[in-house]
Amino acid sequence: MELDIEFKPSPTPPEPHRTEPWLHIRIKNQRHRVTLGMSGRSKGFIWFFSFLAAFSEYTDGTRRRIILLDEPGLNLHAKAQGDLLRYVEERLAPHHQVLYSTHSLFMIQPSKLERCRTVEDVDNDGTQISQELWKARADTVFPLLGALGVDMTQTLVIGPNQLLVEGPSDVVYLTVMSDVVRQTGGTPLDPRWTITPVGGLDKVPSFVSLLGGSDLSIAVLMDVAAGGNQRIAQLAARGLIDSGRLIYLTEITGTGEADIEDLFDVSWYLKLLSASKVGRFTKTQLNGGGRIVKQVEAAHGGRVDHYQPANHLMRSPGTLLDQIDDDTQTRFETLFKRLNGLL
Repeated sequence: MELDIEFKPSPTPPEPHRTEPWLHIRIKNQRHRVTLGMSGRSKGFIWFFSFLAAFSEYTDGTRRRIILLDEPGLNLHAKAQGDLLRYVEERLAPHHQVLYSTHSLFMIQPSKLERCRTVEDVDNDGTQISQELWKARADTVFPLLGALGVDMTQTLVIGPNQLLVEGPSDVVYLTVMSDVVRQTGGTPLDPRWTITPVGGLDKVPSFVSLLGGSDLSIAVLMDVAAGGNQRIAQLAARGLIDSGRLIYLTEITGTGEADIEDLFDVSWYLKLLSASKVGRFTKTQLNGGGRIVKQVEAAHGGRVDHYQPANHLMRSPGTLLDQIDDDTQTRFETLFKRLNGLL
């Protein structure tokens, strides 16, 4: 955070009836080269600053205290609430007993739900505090469910290291070839990567924009067609993703265009198309230029199902995996090393 705090004592009080010296506190933004008084900052910033100033003297643990907080971070955005929670966890909780009330899902730690208690106004019994969380009413436990949902979205469902690819066939080829490379003693794709098909390159900007604000590590495996994809290139220009995390398949193939199918030997890929009942093609039927899938579609006279051969390779490859040549394995291993280097 590029902020500095400036303290300037003034011998002249701001109000005539005051006689004591006055301390001016100003916030200096190094990025924008602007300074503002505390009154010019947001309610959330003022609250957070005041909280840190008030409780910093309790971080040494010389005297244990019970600290009660009512709806801390009420005016803070989600990320700042996480910072506040981390401060409480690391600086206050080791020395003091800290209790706080909240309606915010971002002030709940999903891995430590045993610390939570529900508070309900029960008919005829008044306010009841309970550690039996899931017996409470749905509106009471909603923040708990929300916190679990965010945690599952970022870790269980999509994983912390996200590799975005165009479609399901990319998932199959990467998974199958990672196993082939592993069996021959090479470097496979690191299992920490979660491969997620986004349904086409035009969907990538939306996914990156959605996930870029989280704590996920994101990389994009890029098919390259004639004309490129300006929207995806703009992601790096706008700072939404590091340009080094856009992995272009042409880096591996050394050609002007490439899909993941272009990492395979042409003759082998034509065998896969035949075995998967997509169609029988020979090299002489291909025009010899551009991506192999587009050459096949030109020979076929229309679009072909990209997933059909990938599905066949995954479910009933026969001897096809044994026929994969060394150059193909080298290309995939080069890709895996490039991706693994981003972790």
